[in-house]
Amino acid sequence: MTNVLRPLLTEILEITTDQEAWFVPLEEALKGLTSKQANQKRENTHSIAEICQHLLFWNERYLRRFKGETPQVEVKDNAATFDSPEKLDWEELKAKLLSVQKEWIELVKSCEEEQFSRFHPQLDSPWWSEIACLTNHTSYHIGQIVQIRIEAGNWHR
Repeated sequence: MTNVLRPLLTEILEITTDQEAWFVPLEEALKGLTSKQANQKRENTHSIAEICQHLLFWNERYLRRFKGETPQVEVKDNAATFDSPEKLDWEELKAKLLSVQKEWIELVKSCEEEQFSRFHPQLDSPWWSEIACLTNHTSYHIGQIVQIRIEAGNWHR
């Protein structure tokens, strides 16, 4: 099975980052968004900046784990991941998130094949499954971002 994992995982990471397929990638969903628009709060929803902070938290956390590093910040609950202790401005946040996404792509392209079948000590599934779930999670939030932009009237495609 591992001989198909690298191209499959690479493709789904690229689709969620910067290559359009069945939905717009993250890079396109964030394109042209101002800081004011990204930080605008709507009733009963997170701002786009908060969603990006949440994605950055989880995608970077799993990237560190995949690289064999220990995540630096412990999470108390998922709600806390929508707020940044770093208080990055919008352009920094967007750049950092896209950088983590692109680092994932490069890492998956270059890692040893057997890494995909390994389990992390804190995870209950192999890395190929964790990466697939991570990209599904990113896709879900891309849909939220686009919907927020449509409702705010700043989605121009």
